[in-house]
Amino acid sequence: MGILTGVVIKVGETEQIKDTFKKRELVIETDEKYPQSVPIEFVQDKTELLDGLNEGDSVGVSYNIRGREWNGKYYVNIQGWKLEKTGSAPAPVNVDEPEIDSGDDLPF
Repeated sequence: MGILTGVVIKVGETEQIKDTFKKRELVIETDEKYPQSVPIEFVQDKTELLDGLNEGDSVGVSYNIRGREWNGKYYVNIQGWKLEKTGSAPAPVNVDEPEIDSGDDLPF
């Protein structure tokens, strides 16, 4: 169990794998010296935690690491089970707006 913090890069759609299993992927970019893009899988009722989440949102994700073996190869995935919004990225500043000259810059 651990917690990853970062900014949302992608919120995937819910995938219905079988009649009884669904999953959804979230990708965040960590906020460290060398940022990493980390995919985190949410399954079953935890897929709903991603509803209302947008790219650019800052989040903290509680996760478990899962591993498995298949045909002699080993695989790891990160499975999220709790998500907290910690804020949003600041809105971009519109630099294309023209400056308005009010003519009030006279010294007298």
